[in-house]
Amino acid sequence: MNGKYTLKDPIFRSGLVAGSEAGIVMPLETKMVVVGGGATQLYLGQESDLLRSTTDVDFFSRHPTGKTERRAWAKYAADIMKRQGYETARGGLSRYGAEVRFDDVLPAFLVHLDTWGNNFFQQHERWIHGEFERARISKIDGGTVHYISPLDVMVGKIHRVEQIRKHRERAFNTYQTNFFDKLKDAQFDDVDTTRLDQNLLEIERERAQTLEDLGRFGYREIIDKVDCYKIDKDIQDITTLIEAMRAKGERIDKHDFRSICKEALE
Repeated sequence: MNGKYTLKDPIFRSGLVAGSEAGIVMPLETKMVVVGGGATQLYLGQESDLLRSTTDVDFFSRHPTGKTERRAWAKYAADIMKRQGYETARGGLSRYGAEVRFDDVLPAFLVHLDTWGNNFFQQHERWIHGEFERARISKIDGGTVHYISPLDVMVGKIHRVEQIRKHRERAFNTYQTNFFDKLKDAQFDDVDTTRLDQNLLEIERERAQTLEDLGRFGYREIIDKVDCYKIDKDIQDITTLIEAMRAKGERIDKHDFRSICKEALE
């Protein structure tokens, strides 16, 4: 059940291109952006040894979308992937948006479009539009893929972690709490990146064990463990991005980071 897909895998790259090109069916904004782990991998690049495996690619659209639009996006993306050899690709609605699934791919792989609720969009419209304005571009197998910037990846993860902390603070250990408190204050210089290789192995083992426990006990019984894994993998992605930015000589603007955080958390 463990996820195995990274930017090195053809199906992962196909999902990136298909989801991006399917934006053409969106009436308000044709540009889709990759978020989360997929955006982290695109910034690191295909040759990186620090790509954390996953089971999906996640896209956001710039505006809230209705069921008709989401269904059209999923069908268009699935049709592209079928032409690329993934004959069992099928698109449809999901609980929070739309997705492309595959009947014969194991472990399971998904291409997601996550949608905004109207209330959330109205509250965070400036932040969301900013993500699109700051988006980066990557050329993948002849296609053009937009993905949110490293700073926006970090802020998105801070936003998710704050939601967990608001409702289930017991899921946090002292290290996790201190890490995100310092990160919100843009204390990047204190982030230790010396154990990234070892930490990645530990994250992969933690993921495998969490998925095994989910199969045995169910989500509600181990919700704290699931949350702890989510927090750990977000820390790994953030730490990896900070190290990659240092290696590329890309300066982290602390003022901009704090401003984006304020927009996301207000």
